[in-house]
Amino acid sequence: MHRRNLEKGDQLSLAQLLDGSMSALLALPAGTSLEPKDLHNDSKLSAVLQNCSSEQKQAVELIQIAEMQLLTRSYTAACKTCNQLYSLLEGFYGKRRAAAQQHALLKRVFDHVCVALGDYLLRHSLAEEALMFYEEVSKRNPQDTSMLKKKGRLFYISGTSGLSEAERLYRKAVKLDPRDLDNFENLGRVMEAWGDREKDAAFVYREALSHCRSELEYIRFYRRLYALFPGDTDVVLRLGKLYRRLGMFSQARRYLEETWERSANAWVALDLAWLYLLTNELRRGAALLNALDVTATVAVEGVQAAEAFHWKKSYLVGLVREEEGDFAVAAELFGAVKPPAKVYWPAQAGLVRLALYGGQYADAEEILRKIPASQRTELEQDYFELCRLMEETMAAEHPIHAAAWCEDSGKVDPHYQLKMDIYRRSMGSAFWRKYEIIDLLGNGPASQVYLGRERARGGKMVIKLLHGEILRDPQVVRRIQGRLKLMRTVDQPGLLFPEGDCYYNGDLYYAMGYMEGGNLAERLKHAPLPLDYLMKLARELLIALDYLYRYKKALFHGNIKPENILFDREGCARISDFDLLETIEGSKIFSSAAIRDYSAFKRTFLYAAPERFNWKSSLLGFIAGRRLGGPSPEMALEGVDHRADLYSLGVIFYEMATGFLPCGRADLKSLRSYHRSTAISRARRLNPAIPEALDEAITGLLQKDPRQRFSTPAAALDRLGNATQQLKIQRGITGQILK
Repeated sequence: MHRRNLEKGDQLSLAQLLDGSMSALLALPAGTSLEPKDLHNDSKLSAVLQNCSSEQKQAVELIQIAEMQLLTRSYTAACKTCNQLYSLLEGFYGKRRAAAQQHALLKRVFDHVCVALGDYLLRHSLAEEALMFYEEVSKRNPQDTSMLKKKGRLFYISGTSGLSEAERLYRKAVKLDPRDLDNFENLGRVMEAWGDREKDAAFVYREALSHCRSELEYIRFYRRLYALFPGDTDVVLRLGKLYRRLGMFSQARRYLEETWERSANAWVALDLAWLYLLTNELRRGAALLNALDVTATVAVEGVQAAEAFHWKKSYLVGLVREEEGDFAVAAELFGAVKPPAKVYWPAQAGLVRLALYGGQYADAEEILRKIPASQRTELEQDYFELCRLMEETMAAEHPIHAAAWCEDSGKVDPHYQLKMDIYRRSMGSAFWRKYEIIDLLGNGPASQVYLGRERARGGKMVIKLLHGEILRDPQVVRRIQGRLKLMRTVDQPGLLFPEGDCYYNGDLYYAMGYMEGGNLAERLKHAPLPLDYLMKLARELLIALDYLYRYKKALFHGNIKPENILFDREGCARISDFDLLETIEGSKIFSSAAIRDYSAFKRTFLYAAPERFNWKSSLLGFIAGRRLGGPSPEMALEGVDHRADLYSLGVIFYEMATGFLPCGRADLKSLRSYHRSTAISRARRLNPAIPEALDEAITGLLQKDPRQRFSTPAAALDRLGNATQQLKIQRGITGQILK
């Protein structure tokens, strides 16, 4: 972790919790640093407080008192002392400039302190004392659903007596944020804990289904329903169909077989037989189809159902006969399927395959062209597999005819070749033979993030599912595939890029290594961060980018933000992901339409360089970039190059040092005003403990004109080395300077 161990033996230290933010919190003079160890050094403390006001000195005394109260486990008294400290600093800030920012810092730091203390006490089974600190945060943040969840969990684990309050808190969280599906699951679990409210829990889970956006989210709550009512055949069947839709055939098989064993429903048997055929279990599928009796379906569901059943069975038996090489019978069975049937177009696809096997290219082409555009999308993988088969079969015997087919297909569908390229590059259902999903981790602006596992080696993975609305344009899908392929060629310890990707039935997944240490966004909730850690992390990130630009000059990251800086178990940082918005739009410049249409990408905008919003600035950047020998003409074509990534790092370093963004408030209006002004925010104004050289390094990264910004990560690293030396001198330490 970036902070020192918060526990001293079995105790907490308030000073350690305030490490990194104490100087800024107390608004000490510039160049003055106060660290936790200084509270026990009378001579250093006297020197630091020499020119401070009575309120600042009293605040230090209150921190010392709270330290002693925590040491003696007087948690109620410590909570009161923390409130006194908060009130004292709140009044003190009112007399100073930049009071609004200091109030925001005070609130965030004390929320962090109270949550950390509450979490510690709860881990040690001191629920009442933990609740006392949680309530302090709730008073300042009554609509904070994360605190509602923490308090709900506290009451949930306290036993039956706390279930009513846990239910009330979780219901409030659901009302405030119905998009957070964790709230529904937590509420359902509370109702399950009552022992006699399974139906109420099921109602909550079914309500959650109306807020699900993907098959995997549906699976999450159908599995909860399955755990409640394992005898509900409808739930089991839905799970089987959802897994089959995703191409996760092993899981689909389990649930469909279970449904068939319970109900012996002929329709379920058809679904299961189809799955057997998809997984090349021909004998199992054929045996199941031969055992089916259509008369039972007629008796139960009527003539229309029997007709639909007959068509579907004919299609599946046709697939079996096709695999067995009995093409004449297969053609007869496929031809027996009539247009009202859902499997009519898959059956027509079967006729195309049979025509190609027999060398009847004209017949195959005629049938294939009759498939309407809507059905091509529905057939998805099958349609493009047919086209591939058509091209390869004809190319071997009639290359001129094959070329004409491709040309005609391009006229009918301008994206034909592009779609074929997408299909060829995709792993398809093989992706799920390599990986499996374990649990949901969270949601991004355009994706859902899942914890997964690599089946062969057993290692944990992160699997991202991109939202379907951004994949409607095949050009976007192809650009994403290209970017993922390029990133897989990067191998450097400070970078974490995808290992495999899959475009299947309109969904795009990609897998990357799982980082157990979380991301920087979580740690910035406690900013300002300790200076030693800040400079260590800054160095790691600059080295990673330096490698990226030296060896992959065409690769512009474009989406460096705290959420994309991940940590492994040892705390080492890695830059992950890529600029999805640039891949979607096909431009490094954010147009006003893109900013409006992709408001969910606000976090990307907040860390982006000014030249990505302004054409004039971009042109200047292009000219200067070529003069300085920028990374590549392709990257600098629009005037946005690697220096835009350096600006993003500058924003992150500023936030680590001060707890704030350079633009002040985290909204697009403030960002626009900041970009239009000529002033550059200085980190030392908000955190006086920052060495002057570090302030200069951050300012050098935050230059709005890319010509005046550091041209390479190496240049920023040199300035950061000066800051490390200055920090050691500032602390009175001599000896060898850290490289």
